[in-house]
Amino acid sequence: MSDNGKTLYITNGSSTKIRMEQAGIEGDILCWDDVLHEGPVPAGLGFDELCELRAGFIAQCGWAKPEAALQQFKERYLWLSQSLDYQRVVLLFEHDLYDQLQLIQLLDWFANQKMRSGFLYLAQADDYLGTLQPSQIATIIDAAQPVGGAQLGVGRNAWRVYRSDNPKDLERFLRTNIGALPFLFDALARHLEQYPYAGNGLNRTEQQILTVVDSGKQRPGDIFDAFQELEEARFMGDSTFWLYLNSMIDCDAPLLQIDHGGMLRLPTSHPWPPEFGEQYITTTATAKDVMENRADWLAIKAIDKWYGGVHLTMDNLWRWDDHDGQLVKS
Repeated sequence: MSDNGKTLYITNGSSTKIRMEQAGIEGDILCWDDVLHEGPVPAGLGFDELCELRAGFIAQCGWAKPEAALQQFKERYLWLSQSLDYQRVVLLFEHDLYDQLQLIQLLDWFANQKMRSGFLYLAQADDYLGTLQPSQIATIIDAAQPVGGAQLGVGRNAWRVYRSDNPKDLERFLRTNIGALPFLFDALARHLEQYPYAGNGLNRTEQQILTVVDSGKQRPGDIFDAFQELEEARFMGDSTFWLYLNSMIDCDAPLLQIDHGGMLRLPTSHPWPPEFGEQYITTTATAKDVMENRADWLAIKAIDKWYGGVHLTMDNLWRWDDHDGQLVKS
């Protein structure tokens, strides 16, 4: 194992990287950049195979061309595989589901490597790194602590149960002592709320979207902002959110509708073009029935969606019972 004398920082995305650079943080910065709470993350795949699968999902979402997505994943994994050549590695993540899933994936990988003492560090924030001042980022990094066996063990087990095809494994995991990673419990508990609810077949994200639109927020940007206010720890970026909106519009029994009819005109650039923000979205009669538990959306619209390692279909249907706080097989 060589030592190039430098520090490698692995963090959640480009906004954080920009602030780190503004803070004058010395070292290399690797942005992990994967929306692991969406799309397939099944067990039984090596890192290379999982990279190919995730790249395909990213391309399917329209966020990158297939070749570019795959190249980005390969470069990211190559950089990770060379991380042991650094003097030290600092994992810099925040408290929400998006970050915590990236963190446990990385902890699982490092748990399988031969590392010298004092090599791997963890810095975590209970706020959103991409919105902090550069000086605040530097303070959080300065407080980084060495990663020990307890954190590696919790991270490895968390990644294993997240990729399991039996979601009850994750439920059981959350009943164990996982305090070595203090933000993980709330993040994974929020993941369970992404399963369709037992009452009306909507998950928490979909229910919140309908609640916001029904309250009078009807422009995409306003809906997104109001939706985020309902989250204890905001984890969903706008690109993912637009796909949720569109899935509730572009289906046989839509819950949302647009004034111009048809599909949501998704933005192809950021900041959003004016024509995107000016679209006017309202709930449908079907949405009223579903929101008031007079109809089950899954009886109207079949589900085919991945939750980590769980492929949810009408033949393999799990629902979240929010009264008992557990998943039930339907």
